[in-house]
Amino acid sequence: MQLPKRHKSSWVSLLALATLACSAKSPASLGSLTQNHLLFPLAGLKNWLVRRRSHRVDEQLVASCTRKRLDDDPPSTDRVTVQLFQWRYSDVGDECEAFLGPNGYRYVQVSPPHEHIEGPQWWTDYQPVSYRIGSKRGSEAEFDRMVQRCGGAGVGVIVDVVLNHMSAGSTTEYRRGSSGSSYRKYEYPDLYTRNNFHKCRKRGNLEITNYMNRYEVQNCELVGLADLKTSQRHVQVQLKSYLTRLVDKGVAGFRIDAAKHIPASELLDILKLIPIRVVQEVMYTGGEPIRPEEYSAIGRVHIFQAAYDLKRMFLSDGIAYLGHPVPWGPQWGDGYLPSSHSQIFVTNWDLERNEHGIRIDKDPGAYLLCQVFILTWGYGQVDVFSGYHFSAYDDGPQDPVAQCGRFGWRCEHRHPMVVGAIQLGAAASDQPVHNIITSGAHRLAFSRGSKVFVAINNDDSAWVLRDVVVGLPLPASPEDAYRELSRVSSLFFDRSRSFSMSPERTDTYSRPPSSRLHPAGEGQLVHLQPDPSSSLARLCPLTIAPRSAIGIMVV
Repeated sequence: MQLPKRHKSSWVSLLALATLACSAKSPASLGSLTQNHLLFPLAGLKNWLVRRRSHRVDEQLVASCTRKRLDDDPPSTDRVTVQLFQWRYSDVGDECEAFLGPNGYRYVQVSPPHEHIEGPQWWTDYQPVSYRIGSKRGSEAEFDRMVQRCGGAGVGVIVDVVLNHMSAGSTTEYRRGSSGSSYRKYEYPDLYTRNNFHKCRKRGNLEITNYMNRYEVQNCELVGLADLKTSQRHVQVQLKSYLTRLVDKGVAGFRIDAAKHIPASELLDILKLIPIRVVQEVMYTGGEPIRPEEYSAIGRVHIFQAAYDLKRMFLSDGIAYLGHPVPWGPQWGDGYLPSSHSQIFVTNWDLERNEHGIRIDKDPGAYLLCQVFILTWGYGQVDVFSGYHFSAYDDGPQDPVAQCGRFGWRCEHRHPMVVGAIQLGAAASDQPVHNIITSGAHRLAFSRGSKVFVAINNDDSAWVLRDVVVGLPLPASPEDAYRELSRVSSLFFDRSRSFSMSPERTDTYSRPPSSRLHPAGEGQLVHLQPDPSSSLARLCPLTIAPRSAIGIMVV
C-alpha cells in the first residue's frame, strides 16, 4: 500500500514527536505541546488510513468447529484502536467524525452497553443485569446512531462485552438496573436462574482465592460476581443472542472482558458462528495455569506482560534493552504471543488504578514516549487508552459529558505525539525493524524498512546523532531537507509554520491546535547525505532533546 502521491518534491516530513517542556519527574505540567501538519494534507490520508474491510464467515472452518479469525494478517492501517473509556455514545459519535477518522484511528472501543447495576462507579458497567442495550452512556437508539456515525467516518466500533458473569449484591432483595429491569443476584427474570450459575464450593466463600488453581479461576466467583455456567446450552444461547444483536447493529468487534475466567473451549462454542473480530482479556502472571496461548485460536489476546515490561524499561531498566540483545516482541518468551495474535497497550483502566502500567499523570514523559514506541515498532495491534483523572479507585468521570480538557477528561488519544506516531506506523506498513541503534541505557533508534526512522531519547540529557545511516533511500534532490526545532515549545511543524498548544494541566492538551499559532523560530537545519558505503541516506548531526523523540518518514 502506497502513500498519496501529492507533493512528490517533498521527500521527508519530520514528526518531532515530543520534546516535553516538563520531565517525566515533574508531571504537574506538560508545558507547550504542538501538532504536526505534514507536507501533504492529512485529509488526503483519510480513506487510505481508515479503509474498512468486509467480514465473512469461512464456512469450512465453521463446519469443523473452529473459528475463523477475522484479524489475521490485517492491513497495517488497521493496527490502532482507541479505548474511549466511559464516554457517552453521542460523544463517541462526535469524536469519530471530528477526530478519530481523520487521524488514522481504525477502531474505537466503547464501555459495555448492556444494562447494569446502578451507581456512579466505573465498575458498575461490568455487572450486567440484562442484555438490554441501555447504560449510563445512553439508550439503544443512541448506541445505534453512534455505530452508524462512526462507520460513516471509517471507524469500526469495538464493544466491551461481559460474558463470564452477572452482578454481585444481595441474593434476597430485588433491585432495579440502569434500564429499569428488576433483579437480584442469581435471579434475572426471563434470562437466568440459580441453576445457571456455578457454585464452586458446597459451603462458605464462593470467591476465587487461588489463581494458581485452574478450576477455581474458571468456576468460582470473581470478586463476588455471579459466575455463569458458560458450558450450559441455555447460557450459551443467551450470550449468542446478545452478541448477534450487536453484530446486526453493525459493530466491528468485541473485547471479551474476563476471558480467562471462561474455558477457551466454551468461549469458542459461544463465538464460533459469529463472524467478527475478537480481542480477549487474559491477564497473566508468570507461572499461572491459564495461559494466553490457549485463547489465540479465538482471536487476539491482550499481552499484559508487555505492559509490565514496558513500564520497567521506560521507568527503570532502560529502553535500550527493547532493541538489544533480543528485540522486543514474541522472542521475549513467557506471556508473549506472535504479532498476529497480540494486542499491545501501555495501560488501561485496571493498570492505571493498580499501578502496574505507566500513568500519564505521574510519568507523562515516559508514557508518551512509550506510546510512540509501540505505535511505531510494529509488534501486534495497539490499543490507545483514553481516560479521565480520578482520585479514588472507584471514581467514575466527574461529568458524564466527555469534554476534552474539562472535568478531568484527558483525551490522551488526541496528543500530538500519539497522532504523529500513528502516522509513522501507518507509513511503515509491514516493513520489518532493522538498523537498531542504542546509546546508553535510555536511548533507542530504529528503522522500519525503507520507510521510517524513529529515535527516542528517554534520558535527561540531549542525544546527538552523528553520521547515522537511517536506512532510508537517498533524497531526490539536495533541497529535500527538514527542520527539527530546538525550541521545546515547537514540536510539530511544516516548512512555514508550527502549531502549539500550551496546556497548564495534563488534561488540557486535547483540542486540535488551531488557535495558537506562532512562528517556527530558530532551529537546526538538518540534511540527509549519501552514505559512501551504501545507496542509503546518512543523517547529519541532529540533537534530540531530553525526553523527546523524532520520526522521519518517506512521503
